[in-house]
Amino acid sequence: MLPLSKRELQVLRLFDQGATYKEVAAQLGLSIHTVNDYAARIIIKTMAISMRHAAWLRRQGNKPQPTPGSNPPPTKRTDAPTRS
Repeated sequence: MLPLSKRELQVLRLFDQGATYKEVAAQLGLSIHTVNDYAARIIIKTMAISMRHAAWLRRQGNKPQPTPGSNPPPTKRTDAPTRS
């Protein structure tokens, strides 16, 4: 995950507290369009699928989590016969 700016963290915290786009805009003195721009950047930087997911990832300590239903990366087999 990429680090968030102070303003992006403010926006994310408000969303995490249940605020709507309109409420975030009013509390921070921004337009809804600006809040939407911040939300888009937050989602990209956190590799989230939504603002709710981004807030959840932050609460998890910035640890990237696998997407539900995704397969884990393949692992190298150690029991496979080797060619000589």
